[in-house]
Amino acid sequence: MLHIFFLNLPGLIGVLAPLLLIHLIARIPRPASNLGGMQTGNPLLASADARTSDETFTPSLLLLTRSQEPKDLRPVALGVRFMPVELTAPILKHCARSADTELQLYAQTVMADGQEKLQQSFLQLRERAALNAPTDIASFIKAGLRLLDSPLTPDSEHASLFKNLLPSAEVTLSRNEKHPRLVFEAARLFTRARRMDDAHVLRKRLSPGSPLHEELGGLIAHHSSILAAQSRPILEKVMP
Repeated sequence: MLHIFFLNLPGLIGVLAPLLLIHLIARIPRPASNLGGMQTGNPLLASADARTSDETFTPSLLLLTRSQEPKDLRPVALGVRFMPVELTAPILKHCARSADTELQLYAQTVMADGQEKLQQSFLQLRERAALNAPTDIASFIKAGLRLLDSPLTPDSEHASLFKNLLPSAEVTLSRNEKHPRLVFEAARLFTRARRMDDAHVLRKRLSPGSPLHEELGGLIAHHSSILAAQSRPILEKVMP
């Protein structure tokens, strides 16, 4: 047996030698790498005279597009084509007024397609909401709110949208519904309809401290402040 072992020894050494060499190389200590002064994080925040976030002015994308040349607006229009049209309509409207005729046509097409998808989604969800499933009713109200938020929806259509949407929210209110999504969307609709008392009632049904409860509180406060400002008398003449 020993003579067989010694005969195979060169082969074993040939197999084990590379593995042993790799193991030894991995254990050799290496000097610390020089990153060449690479820094992480925001270097502006580390400077002594950096302004706080409250003092920092971040211009909106719409403001930036107004200072761009027509040729520079094409990437902007391409970049927002898949975003919700109710959010990007102001930018697309600006692109549609560009001297670039191709950009005009493209922006108009994106707006028309986006608004059509909103309307189709609203109609489809209205049919599903008739089945009275809480999730379907919540999605229906949300789709209607997206149409109300869209700058492309004429003001003349708002009354019709409210007429279609409010019955679902009122049923949610009267039935003591507790489904979080439905309660949240119904309350959002009531804030848009300036029915803050009903929105407050629905907010109490959400778990205190939950994300929906906190977000709804901010929405109610926002719309309440707008209503309060609108109810103040407008002074036509300021007394000295």
